Formats: sequence, C-alpha cells, structure tokens
Amino acid sequence: RKRQEISCPIYPADPANMMAASGWPKGAGQTIVGPLINGAATGIGRGRQQDHPMRTLDGKVAIITGASAGIGYEAARLFAAEGARLVVVARRRLELDRLVDEIGAAGGDAVAIAGDVRDPALAVAAVAMATSRFGGLDIAFNNAGATGPNLPVPALGDDDWHMVIDTNLTAAFLG
Repeated sequence: RKRQEISCPIYPADPANMMAASGWPKGAGQTIVGPLINGAATGIGRGRQQDHPMRTLDGKVAIITGASAGIGYEAARLFAAEGARLVVVARRRLELDRLVDEIGAAGGDAVAIAGDVRDPALAVAAVAMATSRFGGLDIAFNNAGATGPNLPVPALGDDDWHMVIDTNLTAAFLG
C-alpha cells in the first residue's frame, strides 16, 4: 500500500482538546494530519478505524456549511461516520433533508438549517442549534463557497463581487 501524509484543515473550536481526544499528534495546531493510503485520505475516514477502535470525532459537534452537495455533503457523511453530531447548513432544503435522513439511517445524528450563509442570522441560528440540541460546538467547517460569473475581474459588477466576497470571506468570519 502506498502511504503518504496529508494535511486537512478543519478548524476545530478547541484544537488542543480535539487533538488530544482523537489521538492526533500534538503540535498540529489547527491542521489534522493523517495518512493517505492508495490515494484515499484516511485521517478522519474509515481507514483510521482500523488503527484505533474509537472513532475520531466521537462526542464532537460540528457545523458544516455548503452541505447540500459536493465536498460539504461528503464531509458531513464522513464526520457523522466518525461520530460527530452535525448541524448541516445550505440553501437547498430538500438536499439537506436527504442528507439528514441518510445520516440518521446510518446511525448518526444531524439537523438541517436552510439559509444563505451571507445572512448573519443564519450563523447565529446554527450555533444556537448546535448548543441547544447537542450541548456545544467543537468544529466549524465553513465549506460554503461561490465563484460568481466566469468573467475577468474588471468585468464583474458590484453585486457579483459582493456575492463572492460575502459568501467566501464574510460568511466564514460570521461562522
């Protein structure tokens, strides 16, 4: 098996405690380091379970934005498989409900909040849901992102520019 080390930033709310609780090397700061075996990242995935019977995110609570598709959707499935309880956030309610049902069917626990990450009230609601339903918040995976129209920057209108900046930067600041 081919083995390499990779880094995956997930920005836990309390990196020192999360690292210690999940058996990761000290000094990794806000980056979790895990093995890459046969091209598959296993640092927080199923391959890690072979090394340690405790799932790496047992007892942790995470908010994942942009969870209705792509990386956010798969990250939510992976975090839940590793024991995290989740608040999943995105604009598309039907896709979020499908994700919550899938996580529940696999034995996980998740709740969905639909809304636009550019809305400061959504960040407040997500944190409130994490604390009221699960008792706290350990991880914020600010995954939601937007690219805007495929135009040279000088051709972008003010609204397009602000949509990209607000989605990619301001929303992460709020979350």
